[in-house]
Order: sequence, then C-alpha cells, then structure tokens
Amino acid sequence: MASIAASPTFPLIVAQWALRNHWRRTEHWGLAALTSVDKGTMRVFQVAGNMDSFEFEACHHNTAERDFLGGVHVGNVSAADGELEKLEQRLRNINVKKGDPDWDCQSWVIDALQELRMAETGIVFAGMSERAIRAELEEEKEREETGHCLVHERLQENSI
Repeated sequence: MASIAASPTFPLIVAQWALRNHWRRTEHWGLAALTSVDKGTMRVFQVAGNMDSFEFEACHHNTAERDFLGGVHVGNVSAADGELEKLEQRLRNINVKKGDPDWDCQSWVIDALQELRMAETGIVFAGMSERAIRAELEEEKEREETGHCLVHERLQENSI
C-alpha cells in the first residue's frame, strides 16, 4: 500500500469527533494533516477548552479513535521538511476568541481556512465554503453510521 508520507503532500481535512454533553454542538472540529493514510496518523490543529479558556493546540490523533467521525478533504500541505511546522505557526496566529458563546472550535476552523485562502497559501482548495464543508461533514457522519468508507479510507483507495 502507498503511504502519503512518500508523496509530495499531506491531505488537509476538516476532521470531526463526537462531542458529548455540549449545550450547542455535537461535533468537535479540527484541521488535520493526514501524515500517513495507511497508519491513520494525523497532525491536528484545533482549539481546545471551554468558552472562557479556549487555547490553540497542535497534537497527534489517529483515525482509529472511537469518537472520530471522518472529515472532508479541503486541501493539501506540502510534505517537504518544515512545511507542517510553518502551517502550525500560521495557525497559531489565528485569533482565538474567549467569552463569546457564538464562537467555538468550528468557528476557529472556518476562520483558519479563510485566513489560509486570503494569504494565498495554495493549501486550501478553491470553492470550500462553510456551507459546503458543513454539508459534506453531515454526509460523512452518515457514512460513519452506516459503515461506509470515511475520508481517510477514500484517500487511501485513491493512492493505491
């Protein structure tokens, strides 16, 4: 099987995880670079915490996690040395709002994608609107519930 690490780019997805006991949302979102589709490894960029304590976080996750609900492929990040670190630094500079009940992890992801587009980084695909992303993530949850292939599995099939 092919590994994304051997290719020139890492797929960038809006990843979603099940979120329980939240007053408004049922999914947590983050931006994730799929560093190995074969192994399911992701470098995730997100905001974590509560309304009054949100902080930017960069961490590693795996697509095999129980609460992972798939995602939508929104762009590609160069796999060249240092490029993920450059992306992380750029994302660290995205404004994190605290104390605003209408702002959360999903807002941050949309803000981050808009910033990447406006900076003309070439990372985010053209035409990736918030409406399109939300619609695709709803379809992805349906795929997860019915046992169909999620984004990382479809990308793996396409890389073979």
